[in-house]
Amino acid sequence: MASSLMTNPLPPSSFVFSTGAAFGNHYTTKEVLEALIKQQQENDSFDVDFASRVLDKCGFDFHSFALPLDHIFRRFSREEYLKLRREQLVGLAEQACRTAIDRWGGDGRDITHLFWGTMTGALDSPTIDVQLVKKLGLNMDVERTSIEGMGCLTGFRLLNLARQVSLSDPKARILVVAADLRSALGNSMPSKPTREDIVSVSLFRDAASAAVVGGQSHNYSRSSERPCYEIVTGLSRIVEGTDHLVDYHETNEGAIRLFLHRDLPENIGKSEPGFVSTLLEKGRKVMLNKSDDAHVPTMNELRGVDILCHTGGPKVLREVA
Repeated sequence: MASSLMTNPLPPSSFVFSTGAAFGNHYTTKEVLEALIKQQQENDSFDVDFASRVLDKCGFDFHSFALPLDHIFRRFSREEYLKLRREQLVGLAEQACRTAIDRWGGDGRDITHLFWGTMTGALDSPTIDVQLVKKLGLNMDVERTSIEGMGCLTGFRLLNLARQVSLSDPKARILVVAADLRSALGNSMPSKPTREDIVSVSLFRDAASAAVVGGQSHNYSRSSERPCYEIVTGLSRIVEGTDHLVDYHETNEGAIRLFLHRDLPENIGKSEPGFVSTLLEKGRKVMLNKSDDAHVPTMNELRGVDILCHTGGPKVLREVA
């Protein structure tokens, strides 16, 4: 029996051992609308009624902004944007990481990998991953990976990278952190924003999230660690013919513009069932490799399963809910 176990050991598993999050100041929709109106008071073409309807339909109870209320939606210079990123983005990321490390209960110097990601991009050095290593007191030889520009997929992509590393080396302990100052879109609008600009600055806010990920195998585990979740598998998919549905770019005048096509929610809704079916089947194969009686829900059984859904706005949520 012992010989059989050694010959056919169970495959290693990847776990989230702890999580942490950080947020900015919380403002009501009324406060956010008043701040937007104040910053657009010199713009005769600004449609107050449209902005009010959009903010209301976003459905936020409170809005997380890193900035003080009197600075939100104020047009920033490039230097001000970089300063905001250096101070507030790094600050949120550091806070989330400290919470995750404290909840994990381990020593930050035992972190072997740091995976960092954001959409609040810039050419600025030292890079944020380097700053986090020093602020958190991690080992200076920690293996760093930095991802920018992957949009709302960033956090999931980092978790899946951590899963892959921890499965290949169960002794690795990976600190994963994603943070964004999406309210900076409001500080980077053109002088006369369009309706599309108003929609984009109404949907997204400021936050950071972190997790400590690691592996366990038949011959390696740490008694002090308590898994919160198992990362069974992961998947991302590029949908053909949808490039025109999202446009994100910088203009010559320094504005940052995010355009979301009105057909985006419908296209997500059409693609979602096939994507989820593929993901569940991938997970089923992983689980059956560990145990013959493992159960992964089918599409028809998802009503009894908790779903973590990144909405991308209420219209997207209605399509996939």
